[in-house]
Amino acid sequence: MTTYFRYGDAFHPAVFIAPLMFAGYCLWPLVLNRSGDLEFLLGSEDSARVQGYYLAGLTAFFLSLSSGSSQRLLRQRQLSPWQSLLSTVRGQQARRKLMKLAMLLSCVALAAYWYSILNAGGFDLAYSRYKGGGYAESGYVGEAALLAYPAVLIYALTRQGKGFGPIDWLLVLAMISPNLFQGTFGVRRGPLFISLAILFVSWVVARGRVPGLVRTVLVVASILLAVGFVWTQRQVWFSDDPAAEGRSGLGSTFLPSTDELWQNDYVSGMGSALITEYYDEYFWGKRWFVDLVIRPIPRQIWPNKYADVGAHWKEGANPTGFDELAQIHVLGFPLPSGHSIGVLSDL
Repeated sequence: MTTYFRYGDAFHPAVFIAPLMFAGYCLWPLVLNRSGDLEFLLGSEDSARVQGYYLAGLTAFFLSLSSGSSQRLLRQRQLSPWQSLLSTVRGQQARRKLMKLAMLLSCVALAAYWYSILNAGGFDLAYSRYKGGGYAESGYVGEAALLAYPAVLIYALTRQGKGFGPIDWLLVLAMISPNLFQGTFGVRRGPLFISLAILFVSWVVARGRVPGLVRTVLVVASILLAVGFVWTQRQVWFSDDPAAEGRSGLGSTFLPSTDELWQNDYVSGMGSALITEYYDEYFWGKRWFVDLVIRPIPRQIWPNKYADVGAHWKEGANPTGFDELAQIHVLGFPLPSGHSIGVLSDL
């Protein structure tokens, strides 16, 4: 709130990130430790120490967000973050070129997506399993569906200052449908969140005006509710237990029992921090460097890229980078493979 009243920008990063950080690093541990189970599992001293690390990281992060220019963005004026970009869209000729580019990218995304779905045996087979989806022999084809994201944003630029009508909404929904399908039918949080966020941002770009705080909060809250619902229900939809269909996944996800607590994402994050501290092997941002710089390099060019840079955690499904025996030695239990350990533990 302080950031919004200072800058008057409902799209300031702190406006989006602060509620997520508060829920993930402040509210959730209180809920998980409502009966003292979290401290019992990890130890009160260790839990407090990791929370101190988290507090220091969050403080540094938000201090950096609040630094810099204090110029206030007037409400209902043209969007400041996109001002220089939008000013390049001049005349029908430029708009037509952008339209062609958006259509080209979306066609490539749709073709790649449906190829991978058919390659997996069709829509039903592709999404009949946990975290389902299509399959492609080439990583380029498999990732080409992501081109739908820039396609929608580029199309929004062609409508800059005009807004979206019903036909425009149908078109952008069709363009982004590969990732919406992947997020909903594949029960994937990332694609669903990004798809819904891209739709909101594209509406703002096409509208060309700064939205108010209330409208932004309502839209963001709706997106988070949709993502949260899909996330909590995936263990119900793909459970082998017939009785699971009559249960909600909300309880086991946000209010896990003592037996389920060790499988929680927040516990995975704290456990990863404790393991890293115990073995004195810190990543110092190396994970992000590998994901942002090394991962996009094709294996055809660099076959042993992960081994060469020492990114041993990329060769397996465990996010901590330490084997199961090392985890049990520190925590007394192994961390689940494939879990998200959080942005702070990831560093």
